[in-house]
Amino acid sequence: MISVIILTYNGEKYIRKCLDSVINQTVGMGQIEMIIIDDASTDSTVDIVKEYEGKYPENICLILRKENSLGTGEVNRNIGLDYATGEYILFLDQDDWYEHNAFEMLLAIVNDNPCLDYVEYRFNYTDVDENIYKVSRKLGQGVTFYSIGDEETRVACAKKSIIPGATYAWNKMYRKEFLDENVIFYNDGANRTGFTDNFFSGLVAMYATNIARLNEPLYNYRNYIGSYSHDAKKNSKVQFERCKVALVFYNECKSRGLLETNKELVEYIFARTFLVKTFWKFLLTYDPIPYETIEYIQDKILEICPDYKNNSIMLVRNDMKLLMDILDKKWTKEFLDELQLEINKLSEDSNIRKYMYLS
Repeated sequence: MISVIILTYNGEKYIRKCLDSVINQTVGMGQIEMIIIDDASTDSTVDIVKEYEGKYPENICLILRKENSLGTGEVNRNIGLDYATGEYILFLDQDDWYEHNAFEMLLAIVNDNPCLDYVEYRFNYTDVDENIYKVSRKLGQGVTFYSIGDEETRVACAKKSIIPGATYAWNKMYRKEFLDENVIFYNDGANRTGFTDNFFSGLVAMYATNIARLNEPLYNYRNYIGSYSHDAKKNSKVQFERCKVALVFYNECKSRGLLETNKELVEYIFARTFLVKTFWKFLLTYDPIPYETIEYIQDKILEICPDYKNNSIMLVRNDMKLLMDILDKKWTKEFLDELQLEINKLSEDSNIRKYMYLS
């Protein structure tokens, strides 16, 4: 059985599309469990979900939070993981949806390969009106399998982007036993931050030993200005939450002894999360540039990763190379102003924009 964990909050505009994409899967509802956690919605979201729960009471579990999680510090996906009884876990955001045969394709892979820790799949980027404007990067041809028997192999996979590091959690189906055995969860409580997928998927990258990648877009990601990760407010510091979650991830790995077993990968995931997108966002989309924030970012990177020039993963990853070239310079106001002018001249280049995570 597949357990689909869905978080809702004032999602009345999109929730029917989301739920229908699960209910209409070709495998049938007999193999599906839906765990829906509502975060104290104030619109008609709960009424809509209750309508679906009434039709499928054996398959849909609705959990109502009396207080929004921003006040409690809890991450509702952890609640979903506690309730899940399926062998496999999927995460679905309330404004996204699956292709109708997604579960059939995923189950076909894991039924033949029950030792897989997760299956990664491609996804479509759509605008607010569901028009596809881009497909995520290719994942080989057909289905590709990888076995990670030691930490040297794990580093090699990271260099080739086979292990993506801290990124989306919803573009994979996870074996629940793998998550449970390795205590993989979302950072909540005192460690609550934004961008909690980065923490979860970072831990997945540190522990997975058998993975598959399916070169097929099964998920539709509604990517639009106004969502949390694409906050449209002028000079919003939402992106700074990436720095916070990177620090939480690093400290969690340190407490687990993962710095001793694979320091290079821990530091790469930390640096990529902490630095890559935040630096370019702060430098190029803020007016005025938040100089103190950028200075803090540089100081913290140099404190935690003083040996970054010898990190074999960072040395070959293009998303890090651009920043490593300037990391050993002092990020003064004058330097950042000059860099902003130079980068703005280059940033229309699609490849440059991709590595800056601005596309």
